[in-house]
Amino acid sequence: MAQNAIKIFEKHELTPPAIIGVFHSSTKENPHGRFKDLTPQSAFQGPVKPLVKTELNIDDLHGDTYHQLIAEEIVPLITESINFKPTFENTAMVGSSMGGLATLNALGIRKDFFATALAFSPHWVIGGKPLVDHVLNDLPKPGTHKVWMSRGDQKLDSTYKNDQDYADQLMRQLGWNSNFKSTVYRGAGHNERAWAKQISNALEFWLLD
Repeated sequence: MAQNAIKIFEKHELTPPAIIGVFHSSTKENPHGRFKDLTPQSAFQGPVKPLVKTELNIDDLHGDTYHQLIAEEIVPLITESINFKPTFENTAMVGSSMGGLATLNALGIRKDFFATALAFSPHWVIGGKPLVDHVLNDLPKPGTHKVWMSRGDQKLDSTYKNDQDYADQLMRQLGWNSNFKSTVYRGAGHNERAWAKQISNALEFWLLD
């Protein structure tokens, strides 16, 4: 992420961004911490039914709190420590897979804080089309914000096609045009190597489109 960001920003003669990596809370004692953090909380504690078997208690989800923690505590603490003042227009969230879902969810929950969502291979399959409906209908009205989505066509990412096609269609119906882009990467799977090859395109969308 950092190497690609430096390359893209220097290419366009811009100061590289402050990149803040937020750890999830999975531990041996809390093995489901990642899912508690990243799963769209209000969706599954509301109308959306899980489509996968899990030992996770739905009542233990805290994705909304996770995003508040990022916006209100983690980012201010770090930016103040490096004497950096972020602006709304230049603040983006980036994530892949469950992190892709969390990224889109964050734009709905904290539309006042995040101006852009860059979501790689969002893991819609845990809730299917009802999850797509819930997350995307919670997004801010198109105009000020920007949304990027992508997926591959190999292995796990190949199972995302129907839900992502539906998400793309819904975004258009909601009025997202110039500030929205969804890309299918042929030959790409569900892994860090694939996403690393996509990040430059996402960053240029954020900066230029």
